[in-house]
Amino acid sequence: MLENLAIHNFGIMADSVIDWEPGLNVVTGESGAGKSLLVEALDTVLGARATADRIGPWDDAARIRASFRVGAQHPVWQAAAAWGLEPDEVLIVQREWGRDGRSLFRVQGRPVPAAAVRELADCGLMELSGQHQHQRWLRPHALTGWLDEAGGLEGLRAAVEEAWAAWRQAVEALEELRGQAPDPATVEAWRETVAEIGQAGLSPDEEARLEDEIRRLRAARRLMEGYAAFRGNLEGDGDSPGAEAALAEAARALAALAGVDPALAPAQALLEGALADVEEARRQAGEWYANLDLDPSRLEALEARLDRIARLKRRYGPTVEAVLAAGEEARRRLEAWENRAWEERQAQRREAAAADRYREAAAALAAAREEAARRLEPELQRLVRAMGMEHALVELVLEAAEPGPRGTEEPVLRFSANRGQPLRPFQKVASGGELARLGLALTVSGAGGGGEPLVFDEVDSGTSGHGARQVAALLAALARTRQVIVVSHQAVVASRAGAHYHVDKLAQEGRTRSQVRRLEPAERVTEIARMLSGDTTEASLRHARELLVLAAAGEEDAKPGATTNG
Repeated sequence: MLENLAIHNFGIMADSVIDWEPGLNVVTGESGAGKSLLVEALDTVLGARATADRIGPWDDAARIRASFRVGAQHPVWQAAAAWGLEPDEVLIVQREWGRDGRSLFRVQGRPVPAAAVRELADCGLMELSGQHQHQRWLRPHALTGWLDEAGGLEGLRAAVEEAWAAWRQAVEALEELRGQAPDPATVEAWRETVAEIGQAGLSPDEEARLEDEIRRLRAARRLMEGYAAFRGNLEGDGDSPGAEAALAEAARALAALAGVDPALAPAQALLEGALADVEEARRQAGEWYANLDLDPSRLEALEARLDRIARLKRRYGPTVEAVLAAGEEARRRLEAWENRAWEERQAQRREAAAADRYREAAAALAAAREEAARRLEPELQRLVRAMGMEHALVELVLEAAEPGPRGTEEPVLRFSANRGQPLRPFQKVASGGELARLGLALTVSGAGGGGEPLVFDEVDSGTSGHGARQVAALLAALARTRQVIVVSHQAVVASRAGAHYHVDKLAQEGRTRSQVRRLEPAERVTEIARMLSGDTTEASLRHARELLVLAAAGEEDAKPGATTNG
């Protein structure tokens, strides 16, 4: 509950301190006395716009302090924890601002940003009805919460919230997998790398073995080429005879000479011996050649293999080990991608299933909301008309909205105050008093909301007779379970007060100021008499006493003659 409100230099209020009570608190006073300044002060201390023109003449700054008895378990402390505030039984919010427009907020005596105070205000500190920033019914999704509470749809709403959270989680998981997926060109490059290196069949020591064998084969090729030259020189070719043929021809010529002159016989013998030596040399060289491991195609194959390894090294790394590592990395990435592709298909199925569950839950909630809206609309209509708006029309409809944790539709309350006026969303067309009475009707039909203090400004403006009595009865009913603060023009409302406050406008030292005081029982009779007739006469005083007696008995709303003037 709101326990205390202290106002300094705000408008025409120099210094006022109000201690509020549980139940129904009613503020009355003559027009222009500054009653609505109390509501404006509450709105301002909780973060509404503060302007320099609201700073009074008694100081260079205005200051408002509100103390709320909330208890250590109140939800407000969860938000307060983000600002380093410890739970307590009382929450104290203060705001001070100067003519330069700069504001200083304090919570529990500690400076905090304006955003912190606004966040705390949205945690059920209080609900203002009228044209105020903290008017519950002007907040986004307020009607949605009201409809679900009034219709008893909290379980269906919780199912939708749970299904929405699961769906969003599935969508995020799918998007994360898709965000990790490589582009197709990269995947194809991995495939090519794995295939190329895999088909090469490399081993870490292969390059050294190849080089050793190639060196040996290249040396053998040089021997083969030398032997071929030896045979060519020895045997000749088709165009010219070799050394052996020439030597044989020389031996025949010398033999002919030795036949003429035997003195050449020794020379002939030497030459024939040389021919035998040449033949033996050729035989031995042939045997040696036959034993050589000479395979030109093997050398070509080994050199081609070494070239292939060199190309792989240029592409993938400086060593065979680096090439093999590149192939393994590509294989690992490709395998991970293939696993991720499977995971993505699984994630797609999970996302689709979560979407189906959300749509089913949202459809069930939508159907229940339609039924609840049809049931609640006549009650709203009855309450609004009972509060003095005899020609008002209300229409509660559901309009499609973006899917979200609240479902796929939003309730819209359309309102028309007078005959012939089109129905439009009530936030756009209702006056302050109409908005307050609509808020009262919604609060009553919604089973009281969250239990935060209710502040009504202008809720009974323009009402009289039965309408005023109905407003009083509804306010009194609400005040049985929660704190209600009302700025009222109606005697029948004031008579219901558990605590009655009066705003006086005084002239002092050439300045006008307001002061707020709680009325004693005798003063209440006088004030209610003034509200009834504009003056205090025996008749109005008697009527005031009757109202108070009936209010104490809870019966004044049934008294036909309890009329009021505005």
